[in-house]
Amino acid sequence: SPNPLLQVRDLRVDVGERTVLRAVHLDVPAGALVVLMGANGSGKSTLGMALAGHPAYRVASGQALLGGTDLLGLSAHERARQEIGRAHV
Repeated sequence: SPNPLLQVRDLRVDVGERTVLRAVHLDVPAGALVVLMGANGSGKSTLGMALAGHPAYRVASGQALLGGTDLLGLSAHERARQEIGRAHV
């Protein structure tokens, strides 16, 4: 099968001195609609903010690839141009 459009591997995200996410793995196929659901404080917004490049959410380790390109190497502006963002519903 083809590689997923978005691949997240062993992502660790820190906010300030606190580790908020540890070892996140996620594969999103092209054309998929993904909804993250969970309790308050479970890390949904943290994951979205980190992938979008918000400066308060530091990716301490791991990898995120978008179409095979290192997403974490892109600025927040470049990520937005790739349509990486968050929506609250």
